[in-house]
Amino acid sequence: GTLTGVTTAMEYKRDIAGTWLGITGASVTGLSPDTYYVRTKATSMAFASEVQSVTVVAFVPTSEAIPAAEIDYAAEQLTGLTASGSYTINGTQVVTATADGKLAIDSSWLGTSLNIVKKGNSSTTLDSAAQTVSIPSRPAAPTGVAATDET
Repeated sequence: GTLTGVTTAMEYKRDIAGTWLGITGASVTGLSPDTYYVRTKATSMAFASEVQSVTVVAFVPTSEAIPAAEIDYAAEQLTGLTASGSYTINGTQVVTATADGKLAIDSSWLGTSLNIVKKGNSSTTLDSAAQTVSIPSRPAAPTGVAATDET
């Protein structure tokens, strides 16, 4: 956490029982979640000011949005993914979507269900919930097709 809007003429302390510490710049960084008290320092001509309490809350990262992949059968791709986004397929395979949010369908995925999870960045976002996409099997080759020699 960070205290902002402070000056070197101020001091702060963590919690009501803390020790007053001088501020050396325009902010105080690296603070843990808690209540902090800030006041103007006493000088040879003035008392310390009244205190202002400021609460630094714990940051709770949000989850990435559930993927919205759709199958493009003609191109054999999944579409609708985040551009250049990182995904986990079935909990183990890590893949990256193209710059236009597409992912080639691997032949091993045919006839299976995929659990697709958008990976979080481990600081401000967490992994998404899984989207399940059923990839149908490839149809059998046509039968009864014949050729006639050119005459």
